[in-house]
Amino acid sequence: MKKRVDWSLLEYGITIPIECHQNFFIANGEYLPRGHSREIDLVWNGQVIKTRLNNVDRKVSSDTLQIKYSQGTPASDFFKAVFQRTYINALRQRETGHLEGKERPQTRIPDEEAEYLYIFSTNLPYVYEIECETQVEKFYKDENPDADMKTRVTQAKSSFEQENNLLTEEEINQFRILRFKDFASRIEKPKQIARAINVYYSSAKLKEDIKQHYDYTCQICSTQIKKTGWTSHLPRIQAFRFLDADAHHVKPLSAGGPDSPFNILCLCPNCHRRLHTGQFDIVFDWSSPLCLDVFDKTKYRINFREGHKLVNY
Repeated sequence: MKKRVDWSLLEYGITIPIECHQNFFIANGEYLPRGHSREIDLVWNGQVIKTRLNNVDRKVSSDTLQIKYSQGTPASDFFKAVFQRTYINALRQRETGHLEGKERPQTRIPDEEAEYLYIFSTNLPYVYEIECETQVEKFYKDENPDADMKTRVTQAKSSFEQENNLLTEEEINQFRILRFKDFASRIEKPKQIARAINVYYSSAKLKEDIKQHYDYTCQICSTQIKKTGWTSHLPRIQAFRFLDADAHHVKPLSAGGPDSPFNILCLCPNCHRRLHTGQFDIVFDWSSPLCLDVFDKTKYRINFREGHKLVNY
C-alpha cells in the first residue's frame, strides 16, 4: 500500500483505503471485526514500531480500517523524524493559519515535495514492513551516501528552515500584539444564551493568545506549570502543549466585562482560585494595577509584557 504523507499521518494515524482491506485481512490470516483492535508491528530497517490496527465501528456499511496512534507516541515521533520536510512544511502552514485566526488550518504539500509511506505484508500476521520515500533522502543521499537517517534529517531541517524563512518568535509575538489591538478596537458584547443560568462565551483563541504571550507563566506569582512531556529542548511553539495556565477575566463577563485582551490575565490555577474565592482582588488605585491579598493586605506586582495591559472597565 502506498500512502501520501500528510498531517494526519504524522499526528494521528493512517486510514487504509477500502480497496486494500482485503489484502490486510489476508496478510493477518483473519478478519478483524468491527470495534476490535490488535497490536501490530511496523518494521523499518530492523527497527520495530509498535502501534495498533483498528476496525472502527462507524455504523456504516463498510469497514473503517485504521493504523492508529496519537501525538507523542513512538509511531508519531518516528514518522515526524523520517518525514521531517513534510512535518516542518505542514507545521509552518498551521502556525501561519493560526496567526490568521483560523481555528483548524488546512495543510497542502505540493506534489513536487510530496513524501510517501509504503506498507508491505510479511509472513507474520500483524507484522508489516514499511519503506519511506522522503525528500530528505533524495536531496542528501548523493552528497552524503554514508550518512545515517538522523544526520540526514538534521541537515534537511536546517536547510529547509533557511530556504523557507520560517516565522521567528519575534514575528509571532508581533502578530499577536496586533491581534490584541484589533480585539480591543472592536469590543463586542459577549454571546449570551438564556438557560437555567446565563452562560457567557469568550474567545478561546484570544485566551490562548494571552497564555502563549506569557509562555503560560502566571502574571502574579510567575509560576509555570509543566506537564509530562515538557523538556527544555523543545522549540517555544511546540512547548506550549506541555504547559498549563488559566485565562482570567478581571471584570467578569457576567458583570458586563468585555471579552478583551485588556480584561484578561494569564494565571496559575492557585492565583486564579484565590481571585474567584475573594482572597485576591485586582485594584487600580495605583499607577499600575496590583493584586491585593484581602486578608493580609499584601500587594503583588502584576507582570506585563509588551503589547498587553489591563484597563479598568
